[in-house]
Amino acid sequence: METSAAKFIPPSVPRDSEGNWRKTGLVQEGIIGSASLWTRQILLNRQTSALHAAFAAILQTENLLVNHDRYGMFRPVKEHPERATMTNLHLDMNPWSYFEDKDNSEQFEVLNQLRYRSASDWITENNEPGCAAIGELHVQGLVNLADNQEEDGGFWLVPGFHKYLEQWTHEHQALSNIYGRWNRFNLFREGDIPE
Repeated sequence: METSAAKFIPPSVPRDSEGNWRKTGLVQEGIIGSASLWTRQILLNRQTSALHAAFAAILQTENLLVNHDRYGMFRPVKEHPERATMTNLHLDMNPWSYFEDKDNSEQFEVLNQLRYRSASDWITENNEPGCAAIGELHVQGLVNLADNQEEDGGFWLVPGFHKYLEQWTHEHQALSNIYGRWNRFNLFREGDIPE
């Protein structure tokens, strides 16, 4: 992970300089860079048998198609408030399209245009969940590289939100007027996050 973050920092600048972290993307979202990462370790991590077993159990199939993403790092902020990432709600999909589309023709149109000449094409692929009408189910997971302690930084996750996503989508239809139905990654500004 450090090697991936270091790509954004000039070699002449000490890595332990706090200002360098601003160049990695960590300050805004806690995510390193804007494109998928292809290190040997990240490839090995996503192929572990325990990870496969967990997703196979959730999706009720051994036959999995796995996408590719980035590293995230959330640093402790209690003693260093300047390290805080922005407060946001983000969905790696467009919930209004997912529940309102009658078929997955839009998904196929986007995926058929991808040429994978850019590492960001993998992120575009990640954000195309198809539609609920045909029963497509996509699951996103995080792999912790170390056990988290209470004082550590972290990623806020809403357990069980998948059970309420459709209801939430209908109740917050007004947000689709702000963010649109065609934006496949939705990063809601703090002021737009419903209580």
